[in-house]
Amino acid sequence: MVPNRLPRQITGALVAALLLLPVPTVAGPESLDGVARLRLASLADAMYDGQPSWTVEAERLPELSMLVEHIAAYIDEEGYGSGDVPSEVSMQADFGAQRSLQSGRYYPATDVVELNERFLTDPAWTDRPWLGVLVHEMVHAQGYPVEAQVQLITMEILATMANDGYPGALLELTDRLRRQAILSAWWLAAYEHDALPTRLATTNPFPYCRMGCTPISGDTSSVSETRQAIYDPAELRRALARERFWLKRSQRDYDVVLGSYVAEPLGVLLETACGDGLESKLTRDDSSPPIFPSVDDMRAFLKELAWC
Repeated sequence: MVPNRLPRQITGALVAALLLLPVPTVAGPESLDGVARLRLASLADAMYDGQPSWTVEAERLPELSMLVEHIAAYIDEEGYGSGDVPSEVSMQADFGAQRSLQSGRYYPATDVVELNERFLTDPAWTDRPWLGVLVHEMVHAQGYPVEAQVQLITMEILATMANDGYPGALLELTDRLRRQAILSAWWLAAYEHDALPTRLATTNPFPYCRMGCTPISGDTSSVSETRQAIYDPAELRRALARERFWLKRSQRDYDVVLGSYVAEPLGVLLETACGDGLESKLTRDDSSPPIFPSVDDMRAFLKELAWC
């Protein structure tokens, strides 16, 4: 059982918190292109399919207050925070007009983390993992304002938790990896990019475009085929609905959104974990010195996945 609210008095050592091919016999950190991303999605999906459902895993989670303490300890072990727990964590947020888009949010002015109440109350959402959303927002609470950097840290924390056998963490990690790999492959194909970025941004982009959004110019048929093979019918309908929203109604440039929030952190993560490493650094909104990301747990996971 997970209650809806975490009392303000909770303290602890917190440190650092949106989308079947056969598994290939030979895999590895090939060139950062669409074909490799689809191969990675297949590998992650094979492991994802072996996990219990989120409904089952959610029953194994502790009460919210203890869950936050545990996440805090994992983030602390990775060296990504100051040890402060948010003043409040809630799963009761009604995001109004953004209720179908916003999974969670951190409010720096009040030091409050809120997750969308639909995770607990809406039958269309109760099978969707939210552990990664909570980790993500708790990383924000440690003073990291740049989304691409938070995405990278979130994946490393989930890998740390998964390697330790924490309930739901491996399910969340493999689900996120397969979705991010598919989205990155679609981004590469649709907008004809040569490779994933290998540098982390130091600011958030301004993706609003209204009528001037980047047009789709490439062939996405191979990505569509892979997506249809990997996702079950319900997942595929959700993925296509999200795609239509971003392309038709969001008034945001989907090229910028996917490039900054999905392709960039994934490219840096994979190159840091499996390649020679990068000189990327993570910046916080205080006077703390920059952190050079260590992704040793993600590296171990990717080796188990036969990618690195």
